[in-house]
Amino acid sequence: MTDVLGSDARLYWEGKAEEYDRNRGIIKTQTGLTERGLELLKPDSKHGSTMLDIGCGTGISTKIIMDNGFSVIGMDISFPMVEIAKRKGLNVLVGDFRFLPFRDKSFQHVFSVSTLQWITGRDEEEIREKYRMVAREIYRVTKERGSVFIQFFPATEGEMEITLKEFKRAGFKGYLVEDEFGDKRKNKRYILLNK
Repeated sequence: MTDVLGSDARLYWEGKAEEYDRNRGIIKTQTGLTERGLELLKPDSKHGSTMLDIGCGTGISTKIIMDNGFSVIGMDISFPMVEIAKRKGLNVLVGDFRFLPFRDKSFQHVFSVSTLQWITGRDEEEIREKYRMVAREIYRVTKERGSVFIQFFPATEGEMEITLKEFKRAGFKGYLVEDEFGDKRKNKRYILLNK
């Protein structure tokens, strides 16, 4: 596994957040991934379910989750992205997914679209350790019998499996789901987890 993006998400979006929020291709992709995530996760919004949207960016997924009846908090490491989401009236804050600023067992569901690819490191062991930190934190803030949906764009073929392994090591039960579209390059893979 190598660091494909080569940049820190905190700095990457400086001066680019507004453009991101207006990009129709990004909005369409994020909307589709979020809707698919809610379909796979099958969360129940009728019982006051709380959801954490990790890597909320400008709030595209957060808004869709809220419109589906959930009490949702979005979190992103990029201040400019969070500022745009706040202007939309969304409940969002700046934070690092390795150190979630929430009490234990705060959320029934955790949702993450296009975020884990921002985990970078000098070598495979450093990247694995960061995945471990994220997995432990998500496990910590997820309620008993809670569920987690993760989608990201892995740098290598095996990165999804490595990520799933780290989440299982943290205590989750889970599996990979793949949507196949004929052209293998367009296939989408997701991680579904239960506590």
